[in-house]
Amino acid sequence: MIQKLNNKAENADDEVSIWILIEHIKSGWRWLAGGAVVGVAGAIGFVAMVPAQYEAIAVIQPATVGISPAANSATTTTTTTTTTKGADVESVAQTLEHLKVATFYTDQLVNACDIQSKANSRQALAAAMKPSIVKGNGLIQISYRAASPATAEACVAGGAKGVSVLVLARVAKDA
Repeated sequence: MIQKLNNKAENADDEVSIWILIEHIKSGWRWLAGGAVVGVAGAIGFVAMVPAQYEAIAVIQPATVGISPAANSATTTTTTTTTTKGADVESVAQTLEHLKVATFYTDQLVNACDIQSKANSRQALAAAMKPSIVKGNGLIQISYRAASPATAEACVAGGAKGVSVLVLARVAKDA
């Protein structure tokens, strides 16, 4: 019992008051000011050294062929797959996988994305192009980063055009 009372007395001495903290801050103001100056200088150096990058994003809604009216309803229902004559042409997931493969991209698109200087330019473009499915629906989002806004926009527009050409080619092949 006596030892518990002694522990409580020691804990009371371990408490730090706000005045002691203020006193430490006053005595170490040079360290705080120096840290702030070094932090600002580091941030300015980082911004000066890192080149500006622009990101273009396109959201694509895959074409849907073969829309059928719902039974006993005035509304129309669609699926997230492109269909014709009752057969699947290409699902959203399949289209997304095409965008991740280097053979999907043409030389014209590689030139538009300004990647022609790299050895494996199509592979570099496939790695730089960021396709994803928009959550909650069957939309595909394509994003690309470049050194200029015009290059980023041209590259994403070419990728979106490539998806529509791919879907149209599949519809024509199955028809």
